[in-house]
Amino acid sequence: MDYTYYRPDEIYGTESKRERNNKIISHLEAGYTVTTVARHHKLSWQTIYNIITKAFKDAKERAEFMDSLEKY
Repeated sequence: MDYTYYRPDEIYGTESKRERNNKIISHLEAGYTVTTVARHHKLSWQTIYNIITKAFKDAKERAEFMDSLEKY
């Protein structure tokens, strides 16, 4: 018998945290507000901030990204 390994996201149709975080960052870069993205993904503002902190390790780059966001 031949067994094929399937990742859980292939079986259940879910996405990994990394994929979700990349999608959130791309939505923010596209101009969606933090509130809109947070509500869509059912996350808090603090979680969105933590995702941004993980995505942008360089403080200057992160500060520029945070300044470009529409907060509300």
